[in-house]
Amino acid sequence: MEWYALSVKVVDLERELRQRLIENVRGKRTACRRSFALPSLVRVVVLFTLLVGVSLASISPASASPDLYYDNFDAAQAKEYGDAWIDAVWMEVSGNETHLTVVIHTAAPVPTSSILRIDGPVAYLDTDGDGDDEYYVTLGIKGDGSVYTFRLCDTTVSPPACTNLPFDEILFQVGGDYVGFTIPYSDIGVAPGDQVGVSGHLGTRFIDTVLQEFDYTLGGGTAVSVDGDLSEWAGVPDNFDDGYDGEIPQEFDFRAFATVDNATAGTGQAISHRFTVEGGSPAASLSQGYMRISRLVYVYYDTDNDGTYDYEAWVAYYLIRSGASQQRYILYSLYQWNGASWSFLYSKSPSSWDWGPGFELSTPLADIGSPASGDTIGIKVQSVTFSDTSDPIPGSGATDFVYYALPAPGPAVGGELEFPLAAALSGVLAAVAAVALLIFSTRGRA
Repeated sequence: MEWYALSVKVVDLERELRQRLIENVRGKRTACRRSFALPSLVRVVVLFTLLVGVSLASISPASASPDLYYDNFDAAQAKEYGDAWIDAVWMEVSGNETHLTVVIHTAAPVPTSSILRIDGPVAYLDTDGDGDDEYYVTLGIKGDGSVYTFRLCDTTVSPPACTNLPFDEILFQVGGDYVGFTIPYSDIGVAPGDQVGVSGHLGTRFIDTVLQEFDYTLGGGTAVSVDGDLSEWAGVPDNFDDGYDGEIPQEFDFRAFATVDNATAGTGQAISHRFTVEGGSPAASLSQGYMRISRLVYVYYDTDNDGTYDYEAWVAYYLIRSGASQQRYILYSLYQWNGASWSFLYSKSPSSWDWGPGFELSTPLADIGSPASGDTIGIKVQSVTFSDTSDPIPGSGATDFVYYALPAPGPAVGGELEFPLAAALSGVLAAVAAVALLIFSTRGRA
């Protein structure tokens, strides 16, 4: 109640100030000159300071001051992924009488591209103090502000039960350097006066996709090995070039696709493909936390050229780090269309490969209906490249919680989140105007 009592005193002082200004305007200046002589300017300063202090104190009477948690800027991680916006540097947790608010601030503004996005859990919540999360909030929002998911998931059941949240509870500004949310206490089973553990996570993702179709006539004599050595492809023309998007790091931007075959060979006949990125090689190792680089390519074959794709070759290149462990591998799978769905045929994993600026896949012709030299087949290429990161704050894992005491019930100030910064600034400006008018009206009349 102290801020309220102080505001009443300020109102009385402000009323007296305005009355004296009115008396000045009406010609009653003598008393004012004596009352507001030069030595009394101290009172003006005190009054002005009081007005400013109360105005600033009223910025959020409905919520307690946020707790701030800091994380060191990870230059190595930012370098691996091309931009500092993927790095969480500090988090603020606050609450009022009805809502919990969590905001994560990034080392740089989030780019305004639709292929760059914040994706995944942004906070794990420990609502009973046992050191484990009972809920997590997951968010999917593109750099241009488009939201595609915002959900609260209850982890006390298996699998977690997730419910959609209203998008207007997301705190995000296009081109800004933060992302967050506000959520009612009732949604997570807490009340004012309780403690809530929060573990923040900044999940980010780069995504580039390709979808192309073309016809290809078998009859070549070139065999390649799936080993990452692109020198075998010298002189092979591209089937298409996706173009440089320029919005993501070059090592994630799909570019050209090429095809060769050795259908004229007596044995080992296969069709092979090469896919390259704009330039550069992704990191061979990842620095911390949870990070993943994935290159996924789906190649469909219409081997009888009847307008229906008969086979699907799928290859995935993964580089994953989770905690202290790291994995790097390729997985190749082949499927056949049975008229209703894709039937799995087999999978294999090459024993060696190079994580470079391009990658390859090869499919034996005998495994896709044995098309012969001279046959024209339809090919569809559907590709996705993306990287995932999850930068936890303030710790290094989902169980590193910081505990925030939800403000206990206080004066009746409304149930919704309040950000009356404009009102506070309005009070400051009013005080400045009043003092300026006072000084102007008494100037030179001491």
